[in-house]
Amino acid sequence: MKNKISNNRFERSLIKHRKYVRFINYFFKIIGVVLVFLVLLEFFSFLIVTAYEFYGYNIINKGISDNRIRIDVYNDAEWAAQYFIEDKNSNKAEYYPYLEHRRIPNFKGEYINIDENSIRKTFFQCPDDNLKSIKIFVFGGSTVWGTGARDIGTIPSFLSKYLCENEFKIEITNFGESGYTSTHDVFKLELELKKGNIPDIVIFYEGANDVYSSYQNHDAGLPHNLQNRVEDFNSRNSVNLQNLFPNFRRIINEFFGKQTSFREYSNENLNLETANVYLGNLKIIKSLEEGYNFKSFFYWQPTIYTKKELSYDEENKIERNLILGDDYKDVSELIKTSNEIRDLTQVFNDKENTIFIDWVHISEEGNSIIAKEMSDDLTNYLIENNINLA
Repeated sequence: MKNKISNNRFERSLIKHRKYVRFINYFFKIIGVVLVFLVLLEFFSFLIVTAYEFYGYNIINKGISDNRIRIDVYNDAEWAAQYFIEDKNSNKAEYYPYLEHRRIPNFKGEYINIDENSIRKTFFQCPDDNLKSIKIFVFGGSTVWGTGARDIGTIPSFLSKYLCENEFKIEITNFGESGYTSTHDVFKLELELKKGNIPDIVIFYEGANDVYSSYQNHDAGLPHNLQNRVEDFNSRNSVNLQNLFPNFRRIINEFFGKQTSFREYSNENLNLETANVYLGNLKIIKSLEEGYNFKSFFYWQPTIYTKKELSYDEENKIERNLILGDDYKDVSELIKTSNEIRDLTQVFNDKENTIFIDWVHISEEGNSIIAKEMSDDLTNYLIENNINLA
């Protein structure tokens, strides 16, 4: 009798709560279906990304996803296809203290080689056991790093070649890095000085990244893509489902991602602030120059907006932003208040052939021309000061 009552109580309780049990059962079924759907979604996204990279890049474009290879300077360059594959594979960054990022070290290729300190290889080094080498640091963004050029065709490599031909014994380090502004370069130099790595000569080839950063962020003196850094901060302490589905996220960003918000108007005050930030960084370098006994050279770089005559490919195959172009020319005028800066914006004015492969990066011929200007300046300085003369 007792068991019967107990069973009846259990049955009554089950009947009473059956609707809740049914709800929980449906809930877990839905969760299961959603999880299976998400797993399948990421799996098929992986297949799509893999197929696109293999068939889209490797077969259709022979392994090249960079449209810049269609610029005419690469028409007869047998090395171009392999170069742009290596450029894509080496263009990966890691966090680095104070500087935000640097390229992942230890990349070995046929045309791009990066050492354990994320420094790109410079050719034509010419030290001498019987004569102390002149230690030269070259700072700047991706144009100094050498985007679009082989190791042998970067600005630091051509500079080394010309100085060696002038019989100076030199050792050049290419500290260029994609996205670095003049503020990054100040920090990078300070980090080297702190380690006791003291140069004899420091070269800064800058301008484009400072102006572009201001244009992008609506504020002067900030790094590129600042909003991404803001969103990344403390992201480890929050749930981030996007990281669970990287391939699906990549597809969404590729086709439906929001575009970076650029200002759509000219801002003379911002241009003045940009110039002042750059000139302020120059003053910091000059104070370090006195304290550490090195010589600094500053070069304001040309862009497609400052080239007088554009070739057919420069005119028709390179996207240009008129507001950014006006800003760049405006800031270029403002920085001329300092006689420490060598303005190279007009250096390609006698060139009607293609020099630019996009709005700022230049061909190996362009790198050679820039390096020759630097070499002439350094040669005069070294001779006038009787430095490293046999």
